[in-house]
Amino acid sequence: MGLFDKFKKKNIDKNSVSNNIFLQFTRVFEPSNDLVKPTEEELKQFENILPSELLHFWREYGFGNYDNGIVKVIEDMLKAFMVVQNSYYHEYL
Repeated sequence: MGLFDKFKKKNIDKNSVSNNIFLQFTRVFEPSNDLVKPTEEELKQFENILPSELLHFWREYGFGNYDNGIVKVIEDMLKAFMVVQNSYYHEYL
């Protein structure tokens, strides 16, 4: 079974604007019990950079494994994102 086949099996309405993608994500990819929530300081770094919905998701659920490790949301992605945002390459895209 492919990674996105789980979405198909759950019959998620892709066309409904009212559906929250992060709520759908947690229904399909169950959060593990050992997720690590970011600090408010970490989240503030991204306040005007990333969508508020993503920051809310991180605040509510945290980083770690979802659906027994099929999907990993890791805090290193924050650091990598900041490097790209501040890089020479990003300025001249």
